[in-house]
Amino acid sequence: MPRENIVAVIDKGGRGAVLASKYLQSPDVDRIIAIPGNDMMAQGKEKPVETYPMLRTTDVNEIADLCRSRNVALADVSSSKAVRAGLADALRANGVATVGPGMRAGEIEWSKAFAREFGKRHMIPQPEFYIAVGIPPAMRYVDTRAFRPLFIKADGLMGGSGSIGALTIEEARIAIKKLGWTKSPLHKKVVIEEWLTGDGMITGEEFSAFAMSDGRDVQLLGFAQDYNKAESGERGSNTGGMGASTPHSAITPAIEEYTTILFDRAIRCLKKEGRKYNGVLYMGGMLVHKDGELRLYVLEWNARWGEPEAQVVVPGIIDDYFRLNMGVARGEITSHRIANDGKARVAVTAAARGYPEDYSKAIGKEIVGLDRAAKVDGVTIFGAGVKIENGRYYANGGRLFYVVAEDWNTNGARERAYAAMSEIQVEDNNLHFRDDIGMPHMDRILRH
Repeated sequence: MPRENIVAVIDKGGRGAVLASKYLQSPDVDRIIAIPGNDMMAQGKEKPVETYPMLRTTDVNEIADLCRSRNVALADVSSSKAVRAGLADALRANGVATVGPGMRAGEIEWSKAFAREFGKRHMIPQPEFYIAVGIPPAMRYVDTRAFRPLFIKADGLMGGSGSIGALTIEEARIAIKKLGWTKSPLHKKVVIEEWLTGDGMITGEEFSAFAMSDGRDVQLLGFAQDYNKAESGERGSNTGGMGASTPHSAITPAIEEYTTILFDRAIRCLKKEGRKYNGVLYMGGMLVHKDGELRLYVLEWNARWGEPEAQVVVPGIIDDYFRLNMGVARGEITSHRIANDGKARVAVTAAARGYPEDYSKAIGKEIVGLDRAAKVDGVTIFGAGVKIENGRYYANGGRLFYVVAEDWNTNGARERAYAAMSEIQVEDNNLHFRDDIGMPHMDRILRH
């Protein structure tokens, strides 16, 4: 009897859900083990999906032992915390074929200070920056310079909330105290950056770009528009992502070509520094009209798929995702351009009321209408913070699930997504979502 081909997806949210779904489309994949996974991952799947809610993505030894004992064919390390913990390194050391960067390569995400210094060394276009070790030097920097708007960033992983915009010195000082005051040594540095604006002080247009590398070659995967603020119109607090759409209307063939060049430069330079990068690399970019020309700046790098951008980009990949990533794991990335189905997609994040601050009152509230929403043509729902008991759904996190709709144009996808959302309620009015995901792009107060 032939051995099962098992893929391990190390993630708990909607990103892990869409990756598991994509792997299951391959005829070569028999089973998914999701670590820790979530309750909605196995729903509607013809092949088995096992979840391990007792494990955290940072339980390196336990996950490595599990993957080895289950003879996992491929492990996909798609959680930033798992990258920071060195899970990919441990899996490879245990003989498990793995896609995902090791700890040193992943530092391009988990240390903003490293990423900025790396960009400076290798002539990657990025905002001007200053790195302060501790609060006092950060305060002195903003107090003694000719002030203009800034972004204050914590150095380590902060789950989408580690960047605060400051229009005044007082706002900058408050942000430094908030992000610099922590017991964790990982966050002892504060990165202070210019707030990018173009001619006429007009803000630029952000985009998310994704590429895949086997440590040597790079393949572009696609672009998306991320909607990061909690409220419609890009207002409110930074979140881990309130929605995404693809394609991105601002991306031209010239921008696509230059983005590919920057990805290639980053991968080659990481390798030169002894940080061979294997897996998906995310670039958060901004397009700014400055001095009469359009300029591209790199705002951030992430060492994995973004969320919820993965929910709109991954479903469009035509290539067999398992075979593609086995090539990446073996250092043999496909030489042909990765194909896309050309469809537009819109992902609307359904969050608990109060997210990203205090959403405790929503925990345990019943969610109704998910089954009706999933029947809307062209709609798929990927779970995240949902608990299922006796066939009923309950809120169990900040971001609950993602309603993803596809069509041949963005307007059509948007209409389908919101038609599905209209079928869903969370008990006691505890559902929150933005109503402008997929709308035409606008000048926005940027998450940067």
